[in-house]
Amino acid sequence: MGKGFLICFIILSIFLAAATTIVVLGFTVYKPKEPKVNVNNINLDNVNFNLNIFQVKFDLNVTLTADVTVQNPNKIGFKTSDTSAILNYRGVQVGDAPIPAEDILPDETKKFIVTLTVMTTSLLTHPMIFKDISNNNLPLSVVLAVPGKIEIMGFVKVNFEVLSYCEIQIDLLRKSLVNQRCKATTTL
Repeated sequence: MGKGFLICFIILSIFLAAATTIVVLGFTVYKPKEPKVNVNNINLDNVNFNLNIFQVKFDLNVTLTADVTVQNPNKIGFKTSDTSAILNYRGVQVGDAPIPAEDILPDETKKFIVTLTVMTTSLLTHPMIFKDISNNNLPLSVVLAVPGKIEIMGFVKVNFEVLSYCEIQIDLLRKSLVNQRCKATTTL
C-alpha cells in the first residue's frame, strides 16, 4: 500500500464528491418546477353580426386577441414545442391560431399575443347556434396546451405540458365580452 493506492484513493474521493454534488444540485437547485401559462386577458377585437331571416342569410365574424404569458420558474431554460390555441363553441372547434416553439430562459416570463378568428361555417352546423344568437349570447372556450422539455445538465430530460382553459361569453348585441374565466394546470 504505497503511493499508487493513495493516488487512487484521492482520485476516487474527488470523483465521488463531484458526483454527490451533481446529484444534490440536480435534486435541489435544478429540480424542475412547473412552468406556468397564464391567459391574462382576452380582448374582443371585432364582432360583426348580421341575420337576414327573409334571405336566410347569416353572417358572423368574431376576432379575439389573447394576451398569454409563459413563466419559467426554473434555474435552467426550457424549450416549448410548436402548438396552437384552439377556439371552441360548445365542444366544437371553430378556430385556431398557431403558436411557434420558443426557448424560454431561466426565470424568464415570455409574452405572446394570440389572435383567434371564428370560422362561421363551423358554427352554422351546430344545433345550438340559433338559440344562442336569439339570446344575444355566444359562449366560447379557448384551450391552450403548451408542451415542452426541460434538460437538466444535458442528460436528464423532463417533459411537461401546461394546459390553460378559458370560458368566455360574448354579448352579440353589445359586441362585448361579458364573462371570462380561466384556469391552468401543469403535468410534468
